[in-house]
Amino acid sequence: MNQIDLKGRVAVVTGGAQGIGYAITERLLASGARAVLWDIDRAKLDEALAVLGKLGPVSGEVVELTDDAAVAAATKKAGAIDILVNNAGITGGNATTWELDPAVWRRVIEVNLIAPYLTCRHVAPVLMARGWGRIVNIASVAGKEGNPNASHYSASKAGLIALTKSLAKELATKNVLVNAVKGVKDVQQRSMEDGRAELDVSLSSTAEAFATELATRKFQGYACKVRKVTPNAVEVELK
Repeated sequence: MNQIDLKGRVAVVTGGAQGIGYAITERLLASGARAVLWDIDRAKLDEALAVLGKLGPVSGEVVELTDDAAVAAATKKAGAIDILVNNAGITGGNATTWELDPAVWRRVIEVNLIAPYLTCRHVAPVLMARGWGRIVNIASVAGKEGNPNASHYSASKAGLIALTKSLAKELATKNVLVNAVKGVKDVQQRSMEDGRAELDVSLSSTAEAFATELATRKFQGYACKVRKVTPNAVEVELK
């Protein structure tokens, strides 16, 4: 496992109680950082802290990330912050644009885009004051390609990518770097014909592993039957 020297650094990870955020926290702790988790789920947070606490210094707060006052309070309580990882996000389910409930659409935008804006709004001044900082936003290839049956999610991630670019330029001379990365399970639909889709597989996964997942899960709301597996792509029949 590769390591970087984060000794003495404090990293805030949103949605760090499970999934990708949890794995990110593990790596941060392994590299010597002190981690602070901001999550909405108290039960999951307590469970994560009990395990992660054995790996290094970690604390957590229940924070409604879409609430400006709550984010401001959590930032003040955290004190010194060097790294912010905006990982928290939701998919909002799958449906066509005209079938999605407006309330669901708004909630996805609030969690996936407004929340990262609020955390950046409050944490960026802390990083600038310290003269060093790193912000990492967890985006998705959906924000570049626009996935069918996921217009709300795709729009939220497109906005997050644009936010990242704007903020990176604003902080370029402040020794604060801002980047966006896509999730490790993202794939790109290369083509679709006669009910079949050919999917490019992320370099951070393998075609074989992804094909195994497709056998039991869905892609963009469709049930999948794997037809062909190549080193960098999976051909599936969509049902």
